[in-house]
Order: sequence, then structure tokens, then C-alpha cells
Amino acid sequence: MGKNVLVVDDDELIRRLATLILTTAGYSVIEAANGQDALNKLNAIDDVEMVITDFRMPQMDGIEFVRQLRARAAYKLVPIVMMTSEFQGYKRTEGEQAGVTDWISKPFLPQQLIHTVRRLAT
Repeated sequence: MGKNVLVVDDDELIRRLATLILTTAGYSVIEAANGQDALNKLNAIDDVEMVITDFRMPQMDGIEFVRQLRARAAYKLVPIVMMTSEFQGYKRTEGEQAGVTDWISKPFLPQQLIHTVRRLAT
């Protein structure tokens, strides 16, 4: 079984697409609909090796989710990839200050997602 990847996005289609791409490549995927849902799921799971999260989500956006995730000792060094169609400089800076490791633009190509995950998973 491959590494566990948490995919967080309020768009079910995006989550399912990312899950299909990643499971086909050998990864195990846990899905969450927003940052709060992801934090709740992580309370029951302790072996997530990578997180891919959307930037804009209801209840808890990606930046706040990353901040709260990085505050947990087990997730200080876990790679976190932010998916977004918004790449204004100040948002990128805010994401990097929160602890984002890398970025993927939406819409993404399957090979782009796999390449990013493989590069960061090593």
C-alpha cells in the first residue's frame, strides 16, 4: 500500500479526481470537504504523509487549516501542497508563512499532481 495522502477540497469533483489520480498511482487517499472536516478526520488518523488542500473553502479556508495543522507536532514537517486558481503574490506569501510547502494551479493535469506528490514524498 502506498503513502497516505489527505486531499481537502470543498469541490467534490476535484476531490474525486485527485483521489482517482493518486490511487491509480498507488497512494492511499483520505478525503475531507474543508479544513475543519480535515482536522476532525486527522484526530482519528495518525499516519498521513502528505496533505493537498484547496485555498478557498467554507468553514475553514486552506490558510487557516495549514496554520492549525502546522501547530500539531506530528505535522510540522509533513509536506502540504496548496491547490488554487489564485496566485496573487500576497496570498502566496501568506500561504508560505502559514507553512505551505508547494503549490499546484487549478485546473491541474494528472501528471502535474503525480509529479508534485512524488517529488515531495521522497
